[in-house]
Order: sequence, then C-alpha cells, then structure tokens
Amino acid sequence: MNMGRTLAHSPAMLDAYLHFLGALEHGQLSPLLQTLVSGTVAQEMGGEYMLAAIVELGSRAGLSPKQLEDSRHARSDDQKTQRALQFAAKVIQEHGHLPALEVESLRRAGFSDEQIVELIALIAINVWRNLFNLIAQTSVDFPPVRLDQPLATVVVQR
Repeated sequence: MNMGRTLAHSPAMLDAYLHFLGALEHGQLSPLLQTLVSGTVAQEMGGEYMLAAIVELGSRAGLSPKQLEDSRHARSDDQKTQRALQFAAKVIQEHGHLPALEVESLRRAGFSDEQIVELIALIAINVWRNLFNLIAQTSVDFPPVRLDQPLATVVVQR
C-alpha cells in the first residue's frame, strides 16, 4: 500500500497511525460503520486515494456498491448509520464547529457517549489520512475512483 510506504519515512508516525487504528478496532463502532464513515470523509475532503482504498477494501469486506456509493453522499438505508454519516459530513463541512444539537442527535439515534467519542476519533483519523495523502500526493494503488465518478463505473477487484 503506497500510503504505508510513504508514511514509513517516519517510523514514529507510522507507529502512531497503526496504534490509532488498532485502538479503533477495539472500540464499539463496527468495522462496516467505520468504513462507511471513512467513505463519507474521503468524499467530503476530496481524497481520491482514500476513496479508492475504501471502495476496494469495503468491497472485500462485504459492503455493496450501493452502500459504498451512498456513504459518499452521507446516506444509508439504516437510520442510525445515516445519522453517523451526516454527522461526519457536517464535521468536515463546518470544520468541527457544530452546535451541541448535532451531538444530541447522535444520542437520540442510539449512540452512546463512548461511541460518540469513537466516532469523533474516527473522523479525525480520516481527516489526517486524507490530508496526508493529498499533501504527499500518494499515487493510488487501488482501482482509481474519481470524486465525480459513480461506483457503478468502477471495476472493483475481488
């Protein structure tokens, strides 16, 4: 994975990144929700490297093309998931300046305080991943996905 190779220029940062991801793996948010949120953030930030990675890895993990496409637009057939995706999109759009009502809407959707903290952390690591790859101009080593390209036109390798 080109991101890992580029990040390895700083062993300390690679280690920090892997530990952060490891902590999220032991949290309360499902891997599928994490992938969908990552898709929302990648689309909102214009991160084609992460978008391509998420589409490829999400497909391998069993997410449908519709689920992945919907995540790019903060949509889901599941209301709780949709609320998380909408929250992630608003965090990016508003640079984190959200009214308390937004966090309360997560609670009303069924998220615990622990899950809300993890959701914020997930959004943060995705902001970092997208910024890193945009700035480093990491070459895409997955089937490319353009920001304006519907997934129906992407060939995903399984």
